[in-house]
Amino acid sequence: MRLIDVSQTLEHNSPGAPFYPRPRFKLPRNKAATEGWNAEMLTLPSHCGTHLDMPNHKLAQWKSSSEFPLEVFVGSAHVLYFRDAAPRTQITASMLKEKLPNLARNRIVLIATGWAQKRGHNDVWYYDVPYLTPDAAGFLADHHITGVGIDHWTIGGSEDPLMSLTHTILMAGNCWIVENLKFGLDAFDLPQPVEFWALPIKLSKQVSGCFCRAVIRIP
Repeated sequence: MRLIDVSQTLEHNSPGAPFYPRPRFKLPRNKAATEGWNAEMLTLPSHCGTHLDMPNHKLAQWKSSSEFPLEVFVGSAHVLYFRDAAPRTQITASMLKEKLPNLARNRIVLIATGWAQKRGHNDVWYYDVPYLTPDAAGFLADHHITGVGIDHWTIGGSEDPLMSLTHTILMAGNCWIVENLKFGLDAFDLPQPVEFWALPIKLSKQVSGCFCRAVIRIP
């Protein structure tokens, strides 16, 4: 068995959504040498790094990650290649249908735009991201997909009302969203679908976002 890591590294001051605080890591230098132990203080929003958006992120009284069985976060996934996408490209239902003519129920759909390689404190990363349109979200919801992922900080673009609408359509179908993925070229050489894992850490059910380690499993 081999695992391909498709997660971003989470570190001090990592770029994420421009309206959330940046992660702050307090990293004492080599306390183990003087006090016998090293320990760090991390202060960060729940929606940063490679993370899951759960239905309660947008919808009151809906489920958090701790209320789903872990098996929901593992499944057959299609990795869709959009790495030639221009800034602010709208990924529409017709574009998904072309790449997924026979999409089965309960699959995971992962969208690779190449934006992970542009990650940084700049307008291209924060505001020019390609994104899934509401009609594309509706197409996926109609096929009862389990989850959808993308390789930057937002599945629905950087501006409302489209950002909120895309999230809401997906989450109303009880679909989780994984954001801030990072695909290497090896992810595109695999036979489709692939086996994808995005196991969340166990947090209180009041928390709407959850850090995860996203991997593709090669038997």
